Amino acid sequence: FEIGDDEELVVSDEVRKGKKAVAVAGQMCRQESFQNWILERHEAGKDGLVHPEQATIECLQVELGIESRSELSDNVLAQDQFRSLILQYRKDTADSKTF
Repeated sequence: FEIGDDEELVVSDEVRKGKKAVAVAGQMCRQESFQNWILERHEAGKDGLVHPEQATIECLQVELGIESRSELSDNVLAQDQFRSLILQYRKDTADSKTF
């Protein structure tokens, strides 16, 4: 970390992007539409015995090759893969929202 001229902590763009990725991943895993999308993508949770949020977290970890969403804070490759995954999700779900 760096201290600015005003003696305040300067947070780098990389750190800010990493924290945002962790936060967005948490939000997405709680969203029912994202849960349905990624669980279908992984053919998971069909038996109804799994908790959807936990199953979504596990599928996301497999997709990104990480053991925990917190790894998104400093794993640039996983961040890029996560952005691509979100874009694919938006594309796939936008198709279903057309008139």
